[in-house]
Amino acid sequence: MDGWSIVFGQRVTVPNVRAAALPQSILLSYEGHYQFGPDFFDPDEKFRLVAQPRYLLMQLASDSRPLVLLSPTEFLERKFFGHVVAEEDEQGKVIGLIVR
Repeated sequence: MDGWSIVFGQRVTVPNVRAAALPQSILLSYEGHYQFGPDFFDPDEKFRLVAQPRYLLMQLASDSRPLVLLSPTEFLERKFFGHVVAEEDEQGKVIGLIVR
């Protein structure tokens, strides 16, 4: 299926999509305080990740945003559709996040 099928009235098969799940223990490993870099649109803004049942919550000073799990190290920030990727060390400990 390409993006033009719907435009031209062609039949489209919708894929079966399931939400990924991680054990709560892994979600808890992401909990903590983080800070955006100086090149972020709100420079050096601090935020916190909090493990909720089946997802992470990004808490900023002004609001909270759920992070939807895409893979064990990738998330979708739902408010602005940002792509969040966890950086891990050799032992699998989260040492940073990349937000695009």
